Amino acid sequence: KREQEEAEREMVRLKIHYQTNEKNLVLSKTTTLAEATRLAADLYNLGSSFPPDCIRLRLYQAYHDIPQDTYTGKEHLGLAALGLHNPYSSRSMLLETRQPDEDFLEYDPSRTFLKVSKFDPVTSRFEQPIAVYMGKDSTLGDLKATLETKFNIPAAKQRVFKEGYTTAEELRPPDNTPISSYRVYDATKIFVEEDEDEVDESNEESNSPYGLRKESRAVKEMERIRNLIEVTFTLPGKEQPLPEHKLTIDKNLKYGELKKLLQPYLGLDLNEFKVYRGVSTWKTELKDEDEPLHECYVRTGSVLFTEKGTPMKKGEVACTIYSFDGSKEGEDPFVELFNLPVPETCLVSDLLVILHKKIKEEKGIESISPAHLRIREMWSRCVNKTYLPNKTLRENMRYNYPEKTLAVQVLKEPDTIKDDKELVVFIQVFDPATFTLGERTEVIVNEDWTMDELNRWVSERTQIPVQDVGLARVANNHYITDILEVPELEWDRKPSPYQSRHTVGTSPLYLKDGELLLIRNNSVQLKVLSKEEKEALEKEANNKKKVSSQSSYSLWSRKEKALKIHTESGEA
Repeated sequence: KREQEEAEREMVRLKIHYQTNEKNLVLSKTTTLAEATRLAADLYNLGSSFPPDCIRLRLYQAYHDIPQDTYTGKEHLGLAALGLHNPYSSRSMLLETRQPDEDFLEYDPSRTFLKVSKFDPVTSRFEQPIAVYMGKDSTLGDLKATLETKFNIPAAKQRVFKEGYTTAEELRPPDNTPISSYRVYDATKIFVEEDEDEVDESNEESNSPYGLRKESRAVKEMERIRNLIEVTFTLPGKEQPLPEHKLTIDKNLKYGELKKLLQPYLGLDLNEFKVYRGVSTWKTELKDEDEPLHECYVRTGSVLFTEKGTPMKKGEVACTIYSFDGSKEGEDPFVELFNLPVPETCLVSDLLVILHKKIKEEKGIESISPAHLRIREMWSRCVNKTYLPNKTLRENMRYNYPEKTLAVQVLKEPDTIKDDKELVVFIQVFDPATFTLGERTEVIVNEDWTMDELNRWVSERTQIPVQDVGLARVANNHYITDILEVPELEWDRKPSPYQSRHTVGTSPLYLKDGELLLIRNNSVQLKVLSKEEKEALEKEANNKKKVSSQSSYSLWSRKEKALKIHTESGEA
């Protein structure tokens, strides 16, 4: 294996760029540049189209699209001698061709490399860009003189533009302005247009180097090109797009117009398929047919996924409905029921009626009414925020996501929760003396209660003296899998000194909807487990983790305990 690694380090990895394509080539570091050029030409089958002296390989900065060193006169040297050997990364090289009656441009690091395109007024399109090299201290007049030679456009009738960060920028007179003053650097894209009128440098309005002097067809074309994005799409039931399933479209195109472009590929009516953006494991459905694609976060490189089905409408939320049974321990309390599009403006009381009807029809549950159902947000297979019946779906949502996972809970009695301040949480008593957990119970507490009020409430329910009440919050979960972790929780957190009033929902507890609140008697000494008891509890915890698919509370690592030595006179 070591010999293989050493052999690989002796190789040179090249990325060969030709036109818009890229292919990989792995060669020995002793391979000459001439031989590498021949092999690179073979990759693209150029040998039959160009004689060997009309093909060359040069260094290339792919990110900024800048051709660099041509290694003229060094074709006989090996790749390592040219500084192209790097055992840990690839080198980008550009494969260039020319006609027999043309000359290659030589690389001069002291000159600025520009990519210049001429606007064709007949087709309203730009011609293919050509490479132009200018001196670092060249002026606008020097650039115009060069462009006059290249494109046969009189300098006095040239309108010269550069591609700016957000829009086109015109390089306006005076012509003695250095091109560096226009922020023209290596790889800048320059566009030239022939103007019907000669530019009057004496015109005061023309003397600012910024902005457009007047309307320009070339600028409109530049903006059209700038707005183009390339996306790929899948067919229903497929996870990956085929090479031919590619569209080049305007980013300002509305989603409804995009659906019409996709329709011929799918062979479905517009109301029979849905379109998603994102990745195969996390997709968001597009809904608003009047929304421009760039506002839908569809960009160059985006993959659009299509599926058969009735598309959602603007203002609807894709809800995945689960049933939740909080009494289950050691097994998954969630069962997926169905998917349901729900308008954001729908009252939760109306949604409860819809869910009641759907559960009754699909699950055959007869002995409940809408008042016996409670809707809660679900995240990472844990319940949290409880939805109030007198508010809309949007008003209840903590975060405005286009897709929601909701859990519906069947109650023994009609739901009584009416206030946002009320938290539906679970409580469970831990007995230190026996190292056991009592029954887990769902209760309603108020997040504005002070800690004293909570302690008195706990004392009344558990008969633990108020001064001995110990509390620990199990964050973002309602279930303990490993009881051995319970003593290591953060019991009886100290309140923040920066808050004058300490409540259930703030420091020190920060209790949230759906979480588990553990209770203990602080005056009771913790039982010291024997090796056999500890092993039995570990085995029980492992079994619970196997049968439960929910993510239960777990510490990153169990803390080291101080060694206790018991003597006849006490602990030492």
